[in-house]
Amino acid sequence: MIDGRKFLNLSFLGFCILALFLFACLYPFKSEQVRSFSGNSSKAKQQSSKHLTARKDFFVEYRLDRERLRSQQSEFLEDIIRDPAVDSVTRKEVNDRLLKLNTTAEQELNIENMIKAKGYEDAIAIVHDGCVDIIIKAGSLLGEDVATIGSIAVKNTGINLEHIVIMNKSS
Repeated sequence: MIDGRKFLNLSFLGFCILALFLFACLYPFKSEQVRSFSGNSSKAKQQSSKHLTARKDFFVEYRLDRERLRSQQSEFLEDIIRDPAVDSVTRKEVNDRLLKLNTTAEQELNIENMIKAKGYEDAIAIVHDGCVDIIIKAGSLLGEDVATIGSIAVKNTGINLEHIVIMNKSS
């Protein structure tokens, strides 16, 4: 059984996972436009280049955030496992959760790499609760693209195609 404190900790962990998922879903997908006026073209170019270097690529930023969160989650779960006061049932539950976290990370990585191997510039895969969300770096996707990407996700996760969402995001 899980006592009150450990329940709160696991609830916080669940909240962090939910927050990461919501960040991925709600992140602004419209590319920002920089206007240049002819009178201040050099100043506008300097501001534009500063703006573009400060703004990270969505796919890179998402992966960094995901890795940071996963690292924190793993560390938290490993701390619980190492705690001598934790009973064997809780230790097994936490160990199973750690294994699931690693399995999910491996599935996401495999999906992303296979999509890139098919010739797409970049992709993010999010595997959660029997669903897969995939974001492809592309201006648009054809039906053939969606079918190819969907089959990659099904092959790597075993999740039915109706639980897979595929969307594009232009850079």
